[in-house]
Amino acid sequence: MRETTLVASTMAVEVTNLCNLNCIMCFKRGLPKQSCKHMSLNLFIKAIEDVRPKDNVVFVGLGEPLLNPAFFYMLLEARKRGLGTNMVTNGIFMDKVWAKVLVKMGIGKISVSLDAATKGTYDKIRKGGDFNKVIENIKTIVEEKRKQGVKYPYIRLDMVGMKCNIHELVKFVQLAKKLGVDGVTMLHLEPTTKELEKQHLCNMPKREVNVYYNKALAEAKKLDIGIVIRPLKPVCNMCNSMWQTPYIDSNGNVSICCLTGATKDKSVEYFKDTTIEMDPSKLLFGNLYEQSFKDIWNSEKIEEFREKYNKIFTLDKKKKWSMKSYLKLRKDNKVPHSYCLVCARRFNLIC
Repeated sequence: MRETTLVASTMAVEVTNLCNLNCIMCFKRGLPKQSCKHMSLNLFIKAIEDVRPKDNVVFVGLGEPLLNPAFFYMLLEARKRGLGTNMVTNGIFMDKVWAKVLVKMGIGKISVSLDAATKGTYDKIRKGGDFNKVIENIKTIVEEKRKQGVKYPYIRLDMVGMKCNIHELVKFVQLAKKLGVDGVTMLHLEPTTKELEKQHLCNMPKREVNVYYNKALAEAKKLDIGIVIRPLKPVCNMCNSMWQTPYIDSNGNVSICCLTGATKDKSVEYFKDTTIEMDPSKLLFGNLYEQSFKDIWNSEKIEEFREKYNKIFTLDKKKKWSMKSYLKLRKDNKVPHSYCLVCARRFNLIC
């Protein structure tokens, strides 16, 4: 165990695992059926007081934060402690009332999962959604920022790049400009079914994808819109989440990352017709109802885990990677709980 106690800079929290949509690429499609659960306000307060993040609280996870009836009070608890707040939302419920609240309370960033620039493409991806409503809600919160005369929240539109929507990447940038948001991000798909794997951009000619990338980058520069496009060639980085960003799920479980702490049950992913079975229960290090965060975050179990992966990350960072070699790494992964070994986040492909 470390002599110096580790503290968290950011706390990522799943305030609900309930969602109103059924998107084709969602991680939930690779999971067994889960019972729906909202995090209680009491648990959130316990978490924020126990974790005591230095900088931010990020509302993220398998559910839509605005569905939790206590979300306003959770946001209030974070803000009155002087913490920055970010959220990921599908935008369906971000109406005039919420727009006014979110801007007035000083939320720092809102990432809107949109995935398309047109209603037709949106409807194919975000099952159960309402493209026109989301667009109107984005306009509303941009207008609310103008009314209140503030710079924040930074509003970002997110797209999971797939064969079915990559042709709209330039239009996506143009839509962002039209709506008055601050930026766009395109990340890669992590398929949860064999059928969805066919949608991965690695199944398209690299030259064709690069044409879409370059046109979108040029358009963003012309329109002065912030843009982040995850590269086709993986860039291996060190991952600091397991040291700095605990993830607290709606049951109070503590994990090292929102990607590993999604469920206690096994989940499945597919890459190149190869099943990758993940067992997140191996990546849950404690529960706030049973232990203090300090004891969990500085335990021998999690420290051994960090030491193991720090060695792997250091070695991998020195290697030259391609999408082919990355997919092979996934294919050759024989240990279900070694998800960090193949995580797309540390290869700069998602998030």
